[in-house]
Amino acid sequence: AYQDFQKMLSVEKPDAVCLNVPEHLISSIGCQVMQMGFPLLAEKPPGLDISEIDQLIASAQSTGVIHQVAFNRRHAPLMVELKRMLRGESIHHIDHQFYRVGRTRYDFSNTAIHAIDSIRFLAGDFKQLRFQYQEFPELSEKAPVANFFINGSTVSGATVNMSISPITGLNTETTTLHTFNHTFVIKFILGAE
Repeated sequence: AYQDFQKMLSVEKPDAVCLNVPEHLISSIGCQVMQMGFPLLAEKPPGLDISEIDQLIASAQSTGVIHQVAFNRRHAPLMVELKRMLRGESIHHIDHQFYRVGRTRYDFSNTAIHAIDSIRFLAGDFKQLRFQYQEFPELSEKAPVANFFINGSTVSGATVNMSISPITGLNTETTTLHTFNHTFVIKFILGAE
């Protein structure tokens, strides 16, 4: 057992580091791990604000260390196959519903980021997004509970609608994607919590 992660890495010399720490530590420890030369898989979010993310990017660029944030939907077989099937297609609209049951105990944006990243993986960078929140302050005194509704467009011209709800009756994620000749639907049923 170690009380100092830098000492642990120096002694153990792992092939890579999987960083699972509270969100407020991801950027600072992630930068230190890369500066020590270890490949890094960091949990999401990569930072709590743009400056933290910029620090991670700068460390990655200056060290040249292999790194990744754990946006795992990009590696789900259904998403990978859909991405393959979209080659040569022009996406014109995506709807994404991201629902959970009873997520009232912490800031749900750290989970909701998977919806935003899934759309970005399939359709490319966003041009603009508008956020609307439906808050439920009576559900938790510790953390804000809200449904998120996001709409906008991608640089490629696709329109996007996302509904992200931490307090529904299902644990599911559904993506409906329209091209000019096809409609694709992916549904992840995640089971009970």
